Amino acid sequence: MGNRQCIDSDQPVKLIKIDQSFVRGMLEDPDDLAIVKGVVGLANAFQRDVIAEGVETIAHGLALLQLGCKLAQGYVMLALCLPLISLTGFRTGKSMILGMHE
Repeated sequence: MGNRQCIDSDQPVKLIKIDQSFVRGMLEDPDDLAIVKGVVGLANAFQRDVIAEGVETIAHGLALLQLGCKLAQGYVMLALCLPLISLTGFRTGKSMILGMHE
């Protein structure tokens, strides 16, 4: 009921965040990967933006891009991200949020 109200209310959720505990484990744990895929799929189905929290490696960022998650935040060193940013069109935001988010 609570989730339905968020989708149908006058002020629906516009951005869904994937918790860092799932993001960090997604490359090794199939259950974490399934959760990340599921959240991205639901966000896309309801035309909501989704952001992954705790993206700390290029491998995680690339895997999330392949799943359709274009927004990420984490402690990725900017120097390591510059080639990725130029290749994918990512832009940096105020709190090291990578993607089409400002």
